[in-house]
Amino acid sequence: MKIAEFSVEPYGYDGNYGTNALKVTIGNVTIWYSYDQPVAFETHATGLVVCENAWTRTTGKHLNIIDGGDKGSRLPVAEFEKKLQAAISNVSKVLQLLDQPEKLGLLELLDNKQKIEVPAA
Repeated sequence: MKIAEFSVEPYGYDGNYGTNALKVTIGNVTIWYSYDQPVAFETHATGLVVCENAWTRTTGKHLNIIDGGDKGSRLPVAEFEKKLQAAISNVSKVLQLLDQPEKLGLLELLDNKQKIEVPAA
């Protein structure tokens, strides 16, 4: 069983935006954040999906870094949020199960000190 990947890293201009521009990967879903707002995501099925800029000039700069300035392919906020929710539904299910370890039999595994692997979403 493959363990789901998890990483958090800055993006853009050698990472000098710091925590205001983060890319989070969980399993096969990558989400780009501008401040605390998800503004783009990518999966194998969807490819890169970017939201139109409904926020600040700095967020606009973040979006340009993500999609190279391709404003014509950006989605309206409501459509973007709907697609993002669909993309992360599998990851969300895995995280919910991890929050309820008895459903995965994790408590028994922990008692027996067995290796725990989380299925990739």
